[in-house]
Amino acid sequence: MAVINHSKQAKQLVSSVPADRRPRQRFWRTDWFLGAVLIALLVTVHSTTDFFGLFERRFYDFASTSTHRQPSDQIATLAIDNESVANIGRGRVRCMPS
Repeated sequence: MAVINHSKQAKQLVSSVPADRRPRQRFWRTDWFLGAVLIALLVTVHSTTDFFGLFERRFYDFASTSTHRQPSDQIATLAIDNESVANIGRGRVRCMPS
């Protein structure tokens, strides 16, 4: 009983046919065409909608609310206004013109 390797014979047959005589593969079935269509679709969605921004904000909100970390009690909020700077002095603080 003889075992025939069909794939090896098919490769030899294809390689023996000149490139201009081979049947052309439909370009819409190639990998590069699928990649180009996907990239064009992503660019179109990104430029016409706020889908990626919305997705990023939703993910950030989910990630920040899913953690259970408590803020440190050593954090202070300071309010610096022009009156305070006039009372204390400029020092190294530079006020931004309003």
